[in-house]
Amino acid sequence: MLDEETAELTNELQDLVNLINTRVPGSNVNLADLEDQYIAAVGDISSDAASKMTLLDLSTGTDPKYSFEPVPGVLKIEVDATFTTGADWRLTVVVTPKVFGYDLGAIRLADFSRDSKEVTIHPSALVAGADITVGVYGPRNCVTIKVNGWYNVLFTKDSIYHEFNDLFCIS
Repeated sequence: MLDEETAELTNELQDLVNLINTRVPGSNVNLADLEDQYIAAVGDISSDAASKMTLLDLSTGTDPKYSFEPVPGVLKIEVDATFTTGADWRLTVVVTPKVFGYDLGAIRLADFSRDSKEVTIHPSALVAGADITVGVYGPRNCVTIKVNGWYNVLFTKDSIYHEFNDLFCIS
């Protein structure tokens, strides 16, 4: 069974190598390097990884920008936000997943407003991924990000959950 699981992981990593080399200009990733990175990364993930998941504030000026790693060493997410205040407030969020440091392209989430206050996306890189919910909550319309990162380790699928509450408020 171990050989079967190892073969499946190798196939998924090869698919990821192909994806990175296709979508990232100038990249020349090979399977052996990616296997070594993945084994090192999941070997370093501890049981208390969720409590150690940190949010980096990369904001400059008035537009919020954050970064966090749902699966340390494998999957990093950058979140850029722009918003307007007032009775008809609007919020636009752009999420950029990075796999093993390679930028796979930005994803613009739906525009948030009084009528649309939450969206969930599921970026994944075959061997690891995340369920990420961005929402606007409460009377001050504060932004919260909920993250459930997951990764495959041979026979199991492990996960890391964390919430970043009230990052900034629109009202």
